[in-house]
Amino acid sequence: MRLSSTLYSSVLLAVLSMGFIAPDVWAQANSGFDPKDEFLENIRTGEPTTADDKSFDERIDTEINRLNAAGNGTDLVARDGARVFVSRFMEQYDNSNNTISFKLKLAERAGLKFVEQFNRGADLNPIAVRAMATVLSKMASVSARDALLLGLQSTDQVVRYLCAKGLAAIIDGISADARLTQVTLDAIAEAANKESNHVVAAAMYEAIRYDNDHTPKVLAALLIILDGRLEQMRTSLQAVDAAEITAIQFISELNGLSNDDKVAIVGRLAVLLRLSVEAYEDAESQGSEAESRRDSLEQMIVLLEELIEAMVSPGGKKPDIRGEMSKHEKGSPSVVPAMKIELLLWIGTEQTEGTLNKAPWSVPVGAP
Repeated sequence: MRLSSTLYSSVLLAVLSMGFIAPDVWAQANSGFDPKDEFLENIRTGEPTTADDKSFDERIDTEINRLNAAGNGTDLVARDGARVFVSRFMEQYDNSNNTISFKLKLAERAGLKFVEQFNRGADLNPIAVRAMATVLSKMASVSARDALLLGLQSTDQVVRYLCAKGLAAIIDGISADARLTQVTLDAIAEAANKESNHVVAAAMYEAIRYDNDHTPKVLAALLIILDGRLEQMRTSLQAVDAAEITAIQFISELNGLSNDDKVAIVGRLAVLLRLSVEAYEDAESQGSEAESRRDSLEQMIVLLEELIEAMVSPGGKKPDIRGEMSKHEKGSPSVVPAMKIELLLWIGTEQTEGTLNKAPWSVPVGAP
């Protein structure tokens, strides 16, 4: 499938444009994360304690101050400062001599300091915020979980994306603690429920992809996210995009679902299926992007119908939207009417009951 050229541009290109590649020089030496720092060299092979917090904080503050100073300069200076900031942080974090305790402490203290910075809001240069979010994402440490969660509330979609990726990377570490898992899932669901960028939304879906030991909690979060996302789609078909492919694939992996769970899921999937078919019809309005948009929507419709069919197990002749899509040439005037006929066999009309209108699914006619 060839995805739309705009699918990732709004977030990923912004991340790439920061060019996080280690520079050759750093303007100041002998402070912050200096390679010759005796404290860091001595403590990295040991077990840092709370007594060492002040020393860590002083060095992290130095790096942040440099980053913010660079952010007050030209755009080029700010980006250079961001590259240096990320490079120096990760050189310390990835040092081969580090003990696990050292890495946990560095991530913990960095997370706390970054929270202070994130709370400055508009006072902070966006490039500086993205640099800190990049460090959090690269460290991928449970110790920095609170900072990652706060980053999900950022007005900057790049920051939200990076923090979502960081949270996805620490699922194994969080899942060992039931309370921490619940708090984390609740926070992600609250943020993702309002997410309007499909690339960020997909990353947030990945961040709740916990194993089947946590199915009830995960499903609750997933339904909250879907409800918010569907409400946006009802308002604008442009909001129907590939993010929910991640959700559909995840739902298909969930085990131990009760009948009530399946009813709740199918109710949302029916609405998404209707909106996806309508968005497929509307794709022509996207001009040069029409073909690639139809490609992504086609993939979603296929996955949706397969999942609904697997959950519902309809008897007799099954509605077959994907079959109609395969019969017609993409973009053909005949394909959408054929798809709509099959859709109505699922969601019904005022005159004819559809498969999903029947008990126990009881989807309202037309899946509004």
